[in-house]
Amino acid sequence: VAAAYRKGPEAFLLELEMLPSCKSVAPDTYPGLCNVAKSAVACYSTQKTYTPPGLVGLPGVDVQWACQDGGELTDASCRARPWRFSGTVDGKHVEFEAPAGIYAGACDLKASAEEEALSAGPNGPTGDVAPHDSGKPSEGSTKPQDGTASASAEEEA
Repeated sequence: VAAAYRKGPEAFLLELEMLPSCKSVAPDTYPGLCNVAKSAVACYSTQKTYTPPGLVGLPGVDVQWACQDGGELTDASCRARPWRFSGTVDGKHVEFEAPAGIYAGACDLKASAEEEALSAGPNGPTGDVAPHDSGKPSEGSTKPQDGTASASAEEEA
């Protein structure tokens, strides 16, 4: 299963098969710290937090999905992708790499956003998912910020 999106204000599907909606495949972790207004697809994780070996006594780190505004993702490429983190946890700078397997597959963030828009009534969405606005980077940033995940450009394959 693969999808490709054209970058731009009107992103749309260019290729063959549709990816599943992110909200449907990972409802407990959606949107995975992705900005759904900017990202079209993502490698998703069903794991809410990750505690790397050696991070004893500190809380787990929220798993950042690998969000992209375009390009092609497959379940296989996502499952083979590691997750690199560089940020602050409990006031301490932490860097680690979670091994391949942290991501369960690829999903369509735009479909999830469209589902939410369709379920919106006159007073807004009927679901309990609030818009993501944590100030955390979500587009594969390589610049570490406090408590955030970093997905480097090398991972964008």
